[in-house]
Amino acid sequence: MASARNLCQHSDINGNQCTSNDYILCPHCQLQLCLKHLNYHQELLRSELYDLCHDIDCVRLDLDSLIFDSNNHREHLFKQLDEWYQLQINLIERRLILSCQGFFLTVSI
Repeated sequence: MASARNLCQHSDINGNQCTSNDYILCPHCQLQLCLKHLNYHQELLRSELYDLCHDIDCVRLDLDSLIFDSNNHREHLFKQLDEWYQLQINLIERRLILSCQGFFLTVSI
């Protein structure tokens, strides 16, 4: 009695089914694949992995540049705050001087 053999479950873009015997279950797509298509799936997964790693590196660089820019922006904001603070101190001192002058003018009259 002949044993029943299962065929590879891979089909190409046109829907043509592989006629080779299955070898192993692909853990990612859950298809029974022959050795040729198992290797093909591994190459696809490896390519996707490299693409994802590249995308992750690009995002990491973007985040690093944002962090750097935010630090520069933070320093710029602190500098603006210090300038505003000095301007307010100068305005208060001028108003105090004008008030004192007005007070002494009214007292001396």
